[in-house]
Amino acid sequence: MAAVMFALGVLTIPYFAVDGHCVSPYQLKRVHVGAKAFEVKSILGTPSSVEARGNGSDWLYAGPTWCHVIISFDSEGIVVDIEHDH
Repeated sequence: MAAVMFALGVLTIPYFAVDGHCVSPYQLKRVHVGAKAFEVKSILGTPSSVEARGNGSDWLYAGPTWCHVIISFDSEGIVVDIEHDH
């Protein structure tokens, strides 16, 4: 029984190491301040939600776990900030 539980635990590591993230660390490294909205969308895909602000917008990418990424854009659609919770 212990061997089965260990095996199941080991098999879930890749999920939380890669798939548990809302976006892969590799993808996130490709997004940078100064990128355009269409570039972000081509790298990360469609955001989970978009919140309009007076001077731009925030795109939220959220996963099935604790992970979230917020990409902030100015009024021209240029990335001004990237927030990743871990």
